Order: sequence, then C-alpha cells, then structure tokens
Amino acid sequence: MKRSVSEKMTRLCYIFRRHFKQHICATLSAAIVLATALSISAQQNPEIAPRAIAVSAGPNDVARFLAGMPVPENSPLAPLTRDPAWQQHAAFFEERFTKLNVQQLQKLHAWQETYLPESVQPVSVAFYMFSGPDFLYVDQFFPKAAVYVLCGKESLGPPPDPLRIANLSGALGNLENAMKSSLNTTYFITKDMKVDLHEQNLNGALPILYAFLARADKSITNVTFGSLSSGGVFQESARGGSPGVRIRYSDNQSGNSQTMY
Repeated sequence: MKRSVSEKMTRLCYIFRRHFKQHICATLSAAIVLATALSISAQQNPEIAPRAIAVSAGPNDVARFLAGMPVPENSPLAPLTRDPAWQQHAAFFEERFTKLNVQQLQKLHAWQETYLPESVQPVSVAFYMFSGPDFLYVDQFFPKAAVYVLCGKESLGPPPDPLRIANLSGALGNLENAMKSSLNTTYFITKDMKVDLHEQNLNGALPILYAFLARADKSITNVTFGSLSSGGVFQESARGGSPGVRIRYSDNQSGNSQTMY
C-alpha cells in the first residue's frame, strides 16, 4: 500500500527522534564515564586535582600591617585590620612611635644639624656592623644613602605572612616585645631578642625591618632572599655562605629608590 507524503514524513520524524534520543543517551553515558575516570585519577594523583589559589599580600602591605598602619581597602590584609588585636597593636605602635619622635628623633635631628650636617647628604653606601634589625637609626643618621648594609647574627626568619597566623594577638604582641627596648632605649637588648625573635609567630629580624621601613615612610617594592658569597657578592636564591635578604624600596617623601641588605 502506498503511503501518503504526510505518512512518510511522520515515519521519518519518528525514526529521527528515536535515533537522536539514543545518540544523546550515548553521549551522556560517555560524559559520565569520562567524569568518573577523571575523578578517580585526581584522587589517585593529587598533583592534578584542582587546587585553591593561595591568597597572599605584597610585602609593602605586610610591612604597613605589622607597623600598625592602614592598608589599602583591596588588600587581602584589610579584613584583619578590623580585628581588635590589630587595632590594639596599631594604637600601641602609634603611641610608641609618637613618643619616640618627640623624645628621641627630634633631639637627634637638632644635634645632627649642628654637629654632623654632612650625614644628611647623599652617600652611596651606609654600612652598619652589628646592627641587628636596627634600620631605624641608620636611616635617621644617613637618610639619603643609596644602599644600606646591615650586619647581625640574628636570624632573618621566613617572609612574614599575617594571613597564615592563627594567634594574631600573640604574634603581634611578640613583635611589640621584640621592638620595645629599641623604641624605649634606642637600642636592642640582645638577650631579649633571642627569646622574642625565636617565637613561632613572626619570628626573625625581618618583621622588625618591615615595621621600621613602613614607619620611616618607605614603600617596599621588592624582597629577594639569597646569600653573601665569600667575595662579598649577593647571590639571589643561593644557599650556602651567609644568608641574607635584599629589600628594595622608595622614600615616599623624596621618591628616591633605595636598597637595604
């Protein structure tokens, strides 16, 4: 029996829908199998599994945070500045550095203008043996040095990362204790530093250097770890020799670029 054109079209549509449905099912089945295989492979091989992108703050934001100074609103550290522990820390440092300026630094500058005016002129290198992390006073005496070389036996410690500190109050308190003698007496007490700088939170001299740089109105642009060769050359990321760090920064008043080792 001959079928009409409409019947033939209806039959073709039925066959097409049936075939298309089977094709979709086959495609979905293949996708499910592939996803399952990838999931199992990721579990067996963690290195290919998706990872969360680590959030980190730049060294200048970290320096300002440790110094008890405001950070940009878009900084990863901005939420931590609303922590009461940081706010107490900021108030503590603001009071101490204000007192330091009145009781020590203003007198130093008056004496300097009278007896050592040449110290404020540009110099290529300011070398400070047995300085420890005392950037505060070498910067006051030689504010226009292109390069500062500070030498001490204190460990630098790892790069400070407030985002990874569980006990923020304890860590900031430790930093305050490590800097207290310098802010009160103009020098560090080695015995106290041996205890404070070896605490688990914010250990080493680097957090102190960061705080002093921020309070001196500097902006850190780059921090590089390395070591000093026997020939006196700083080698980036090199092990052996004397461990050290190179900090590049700019003076926010003059705009001059400076470097500290």
